[in-house]
Amino acid sequence: MENFPVTAGNMAARRPTFEPHTEYIEPAPVVDVLFDQLAYLVAHAGRRCPRGCQDCIRLKQVKDWLMLPFRTAGHETAAPRFGRCV
Repeated sequence: MENFPVTAGNMAARRPTFEPHTEYIEPAPVVDVLFDQLAYLVAHAGRRCPRGCQDCIRLKQVKDWLMLPFRTAGHETAAPRFGRCV
């Protein structure tokens, strides 16, 4: 490919074209993605992370949501609410 400056006039010439016969990869089932993410977060739990680690924060949020049905009234923690869901 030649090196030439990109301008408004030649931008369209550099864009890739998509052929109708190209392969399409279907997305993974949502359940598989959720379990993969959960496995990643659980594996991450054993690491020593700096304060405010985003993966540790996500793990705590997921753990709180998953354990919510098993909490008793005296031991509830505040769970985030979305919209009008109860």
